[in-house]
Amino acid sequence: MDLATEMTLVDLVVLGDSLVKKRRTTTRQLIVLAGLPEPVVNHIEYDGRQHAQDDRQWGRDLDRREELDADGWRLIVVRAKGIYTEPGRTLERIVDAMRSCGARGLPATLTREWERYFPGR
Repeated sequence: MDLATEMTLVDLVVLGDSLVKKRRTTTRQLIVLAGLPEPVVNHIEYDGRQHAQDDRQWGRDLDRREELDADGWRLIVVRAKGIYTEPGRTLERIVDAMRSCGARGLPATLTREWERYFPGR
């Protein structure tokens, strides 16, 4: 809470995501601000730069993705560009995937609150 006066909302969420990874809290701001249900932690793939630059990490990622595919999961990979440059397109991809998998109760149109914090470029 003390950092809320010193950091932007997006920076706070990035910090919060590190807490999610350590199982201290949960949040997925772009998706929630668009009016979609909050995703279950660790059901979102976010590929940071290290995923492409570290061959061991890339290999583990590919193995995990093949296992998820074999179990019938629909995987959506989101990179930094998808959050900071093309957030609207990222939300479209998420909604399209959710609909194609039979998700019910999705809003007919997304709220636009996310644009305040993720204006894109």
